[in-house]
Amino acid sequence: MVSEVYTAEDIAAIGERAESFVDFVRGRLFAPDSKKHPPVFNLNQMAQVCGVSKVTAVRAVAKQEAMPSPQLPTGTVVTPNRREFTLEEVQKWARHWGCCHERTPGQNAAVIAVGISKGGVGKSTAAVNIAQGLSLKGYRVLCVDFDPQASLSSMLGMSPGLIEGGETFLPLAQGTNVSLTDLIKPTYWTGMDLLPASIGLNAADFFLPARQVRDPSFRFYDVLRKALADCGALQKYDYCVIDTPPAMSYLTINAFWAADAILTPLPPEGPDFASSVQFWTLLADLMVYIAEIAEKDGIKKEYSWLRVFASKVDRSKSTTEAVLEWMRKAYGPELLPIEIPSTSAISVAGANFSSLYDITKYVGSARTYARAREAYDKLVEQVDSLTRMYKWRVK
Repeated sequence: MVSEVYTAEDIAAIGERAESFVDFVRGRLFAPDSKKHPPVFNLNQMAQVCGVSKVTAVRAVAKQEAMPSPQLPTGTVVTPNRREFTLEEVQKWARHWGCCHERTPGQNAAVIAVGISKGGVGKSTAAVNIAQGLSLKGYRVLCVDFDPQASLSSMLGMSPGLIEGGETFLPLAQGTNVSLTDLIKPTYWTGMDLLPASIGLNAADFFLPARQVRDPSFRFYDVLRKALADCGALQKYDYCVIDTPPAMSYLTINAFWAADAILTPLPPEGPDFASSVQFWTLLADLMVYIAEIAEKDGIKKEYSWLRVFASKVDRSKSTTEAVLEWMRKAYGPELLPIEIPSTSAISVAGANFSSLYDITKYVGSARTYARAREAYDKLVEQVDSLTRMYKWRVK
């Protein structure tokens, strides 16, 4: 029988019951050890990731096998007609074939904030797919989960219910003498680390303004930027991808202030479009206010690039094309020529606490998966191309 009166204890019990069930589901999905594992690739998939033909890949691997001491991995022969490569091996080949930019001394990592002040737009999904796509190109990637809902952390193999507030950005918001390095955790995905989130991260939006009130010299918006610089993350990693909260909070402001670029997912729906206009207006007002303070400290804030892309595009809806046209007219050159489709492949990946790049064998329509994967591949290429051109100034 359902109760007509709920106390705080009842609400807590509901939360505990739901969290326990989620952990049970995760255990079933990631059996037998309840942990996510990186994907493996056949030779054709390795070639596709690296942007070369299968013939080129076959010859390159054969050349390595003929060497007394191979310089590059040759994979594992599973059957006479099948060879498999680990994620780390694919990344080595990707770097060999020049899929990523080798930063020169003095070039810092590119910090990309994925955000908009609205939920349900595909923000966390975009963040994890972009991060993994960049990693597949051979880049070293740091993911920063600033959303207390912790969707990014969950998709990267961590159970938010098991993450304490002290393992997130929260100690830095509190002013605890801890380095960001002590909070960063490795993930199952080779070459990609994570600063996780949990529900406890919500308290950061109390501590940051409270510290500002106590200490006028404190810069509430600059904590993440300084933490990334002080711990050496901008040298260790090539990219830092931040998943922001779906609101203009103190956490969100920290993310945008630390970022070199902002990427905004926007579904072609009327309410989402209207919300995006408010987002850019509010962000501009905040940046102007903060920039005036920062300039007194000798800091001038500029972004390498800003872009919007169409997410969760459902072409079966009669209004989709009309709203897409609004987006083209409103955002002009800042709108990327990419549409992330609303497909079952993306939905299935999300339901399995995974991303498209986790999938090497899709149970379903190959065409559906290929369409979604191709869209994200293009988005990753755009992010990397814009960063090379405007952040790293690669000619």
